[in-house]
Amino acid sequence: MPAREPTSIRIGGASFGTAAEINDALEVMGLAMPVTPDEIRQRYRILVRELHPDVNPGNEERMKAVNVASERLTGLDPAQLDGSKAGDDGFEVVISFGAAAQADWIYAAAFSGTGDTALLGTFAGRIVRVDRDGTPTTIYDVGSVPVRIIETEAFLYVMTTTRLYVLDGDRLVALEDCSAKCDLLVGGGMVLLVESKGVRVFAEDGRPLGIALTKTPIRRAYVDKRELVIETRTHRGRFLGIVASASASRNHPCGRSR
Repeated sequence: MPAREPTSIRIGGASFGTAAEINDALEVMGLAMPVTPDEIRQRYRILVRELHPDVNPGNEERMKAVNVASERLTGLDPAQLDGSKAGDDGFEVVISFGAAAQADWIYAAAFSGTGDTALLGTFAGRIVRVDRDGTPTTIYDVGSVPVRIIETEAFLYVMTTTRLYVLDGDRLVALEDCSAKCDLLVGGGMVLLVESKGVRVFAEDGRPLGIALTKTPIRRAYVDKRELVIETRTHRGRFLGIVASASASRNHPCGRSR
């Protein structure tokens, strides 16, 4: 713990997903930083008039991409759109026992895959890795509040209310969309995104393996002897043939579920 408070510690870190998503969304809309929320809204209206299928048939996919891009840009902090964060190679952590002005809230926490460090997820969308002495060593920035953090010896999984980030060290290897009611389970060589009436199954590195659907709400899902088991109120189903290869590549490029 700090000898005096508040104590500011500036350390290196890496941003995952957020900056790339913002840049991709701006490119889809034909915009570039710096840009304001008003400019984004105006540009969206123009594109809707140009691409709406009722006015200009054949642009359905382009219209869908513009809608997704607009959703990702709507509600962002203006500071994320003015380009002022470009080139920032570190983050500042403020440690305090009191109500410091810069204080952040811890929303999720977990031990590391090796047990040597702990991971603290904050309201600002940062995952802070701290050592046994409580000293921050690394920060990962996902830009949204983490609701679940799980780390194995090979991968780090960070789930927000809209995304699942799969990290291999300091490298983002997979990015999947998820809903606010989705639950994350990791075990038996599989990663499960459990929703009300379906389970999306991935390999440990985020490669999609399959989807299992049910007619009634799922009460429990888990992996037993490398088989997916799903239980509803009246039935239990075991799913075979979706086991990832033990030699799965860890060089999987970043993917995104639509």
